Amino acid sequence: MDNIDYTSAKFIVKIVIPVLILSGAWIYSFIKGLMKKDVRSNGFEQAIKYYSKKIKAEPYNYINYFERGTANLKLGSYACALDDFNKTIELNSEYSDAYVNRAIAYYTLGDSKNALNDCNMSIKLNPASAIPYYNRSIILYNLGEFDSAVADCKAALELNPRDQDALSFYGRLQYELENKS
Repeated sequence: MDNIDYTSAKFIVKIVIPVLILSGAWIYSFIKGLMKKDVRSNGFEQAIKYYSKKIKAEPYNYINYFERGTANLKLGSYACALDDFNKTIELNSEYSDAYVNRAIAYYTLGDSKNALNDCNMSIKLNPASAIPYYNRSIILYNLGEFDSAVADCKAALELNPRDQDALSFYGRLQYELENKS
């Protein structure tokens, strides 16, 4: 301890210790985030097991397929999700949420045509829902149909003005519109 001068001690107290504390906090946050992700994944896996059992007991209950499909969608198992949403729609072709979720699965798997068709069907079945308009706006934007994407995003916001995803996307669209060359 006799070898450390006042300036070095001051440096250690003002710089090194806070950096170590912040690093520790960052590491703690990082590990906590990984644990949450693991818990969420495990929760979806448990949901898949649960709804698989329910499907065996009640094979004609479309909600069980829908819920299992939603869990598969959240886990990134898009082909499995697609199978479950297909079965949901086979059992209840009027269930608009199944079309919305199937559109996400189709789009993620690279099938924009079927994704758009499902968004259109969901809008036809439930025109008061903002979600299919928002999803369709993203698909249209990525297909280069900018004006249609803006119109759909506006429609989503008219139905749900507090939708944070739609608000953010609309802001992006407006920014691009203002900065077009």
